[in-house]
Amino acid sequence: MHKAHPIVAPVLAFMAVVPPTLDAAPIVSEPDANGFRWSTVGDPGNRPTTPEDLPSNPEARIGSVGYEYRIAQTEVSNTQWLAFVRAYAPYYTGDPTASGFVGYNIVPTSSGYQAVPGTEQHPAVMEWRMAARYCNWLTNNRATNREAFESGAYDTSTFTINPNGTFNDQLTHTPGAAYWIPTEDEWVKAVYWDQNRYGQGQGGYWRQPYSSDLPAVSGLPDAGGHTNAGVRLDELGNAMNVGSYPMSVTPWGLLDASGGQREWNEKSLGLRFRQYRGSQAGEALDTVRLNDMLSGGFYTMSTSNFGLRIASLVPSPAFAFVGGILAIFSRRIRS
Repeated sequence: MHKAHPIVAPVLAFMAVVPPTLDAAPIVSEPDANGFRWSTVGDPGNRPTTPEDLPSNPEARIGSVGYEYRIAQTEVSNTQWLAFVRAYAPYYTGDPTASGFVGYNIVPTSSGYQAVPGTEQHPAVMEWRMAARYCNWLTNNRATNREAFESGAYDTSTFTINPNGTFNDQLTHTPGAAYWIPTEDEWVKAVYWDQNRYGQGQGGYWRQPYSSDLPAVSGLPDAGGHTNAGVRLDELGNAMNVGSYPMSVTPWGLLDASGGQREWNEKSLGLRFRQYRGSQAGEALDTVRLNDMLSGGFYTMSTSNFGLRIASLVPSPAFAFVGGILAIFSRRIRS
């Protein structure tokens, strides 16, 4: 039987009796191999919204999540989506220019798919089912076989439509999936819940998606704007890079919760629609104010194109710590 390294074994025994500690303040990670910065959303078991939080919809009870999870700081960019498009292209049988697949700024060329120069860091758009395949692909470590796109987070064999227009798609992600489209509660919590809203340890919901009750000021960043939603597209130059408003953050460190693109949620309605939340660049100001409110939450058909901010499992602290210890000893053994 293989024996543990004599120093690693005591480390494992120590970890078995000493629980990991978590920082009270949320921390956004450094970019991972996929280019995502992650915020870990803690405070598990936070309360849902109340009629005081949502006077326009007093019956709603949303935002409560009983577990820790991670969510990307920004929406998926064209660069991140382009990697998926290129990987899935051999199995894709639809229109190669369909916006539900490539978005608005990725185009097929004689040398393969490319992003339009200057749009590489703009937020990507896609249909909900492609967003699900993207989560499958990430969950399967970006493997290039067909199966890597068809299961893992969502079983795409269920992606069928009935004669009456209802769909049969898997409604929620598979338990244990590494990446998925956020649930409504996960998205709302990451954007609006502040565990110290009314003082240390006194949680509550903000009305707006940048840690405020006041509507965001539409405008360019260098002019004091909080969001590109509500700004004319001709003034924006069509779009902006993700993360262009670093001072407009949610309590958990998320950017672009207002503006950028409307974002897919996992929630379905009547087996005909999937939910999106948030506003988008160039949107009419009155619509922005409605979509950015905590009481927002609108549904659209699953074939429409919106942005995506993915959710993820929190890596095990024990796994990460032991992995680092083993890497150190591996280097020492080889040296």
